[in-house]
Amino acid sequence: MSIAFTLGEPAGIGPDLAIIYAQQKARKNLLVFSDPDLLIRRAKKLNLSIKIKESDVASAQGEICVFPIKLKTSVEAGTLNPDNSHFVLETLNSATQSCLDLKCNALLTG
Repeated sequence: MSIAFTLGEPAGIGPDLAIIYAQQKARKNLLVFSDPDLLIRRAKKLNLSIKIKESDVASAQGEICVFPIKLKTSVEAGTLNPDNSHFVLETLNSATQSCLDLKCNALLTG
């Protein structure tokens, strides 16, 4: 089973959840809809290492599979920014389409 995961507001806990989930040994196939640079920067703040693979399908091969959707504005953890609303909606739309196209079996929002 493949799960599409959207992070919600990029300044929130969603990126942290994706990174921490990637550290788990018994994780399932997860496709994260996000800006890869956001995850890399947040992992550094958490002092965690991550391996990212840009893809449109999920994998459980020791890396975070990311369907890349670029942010248009900077993100500061803990500080909400209405300018990121387009990013949030784009991740939801892309993840929903991935489920409709049967590339993912479920949608999880962060």
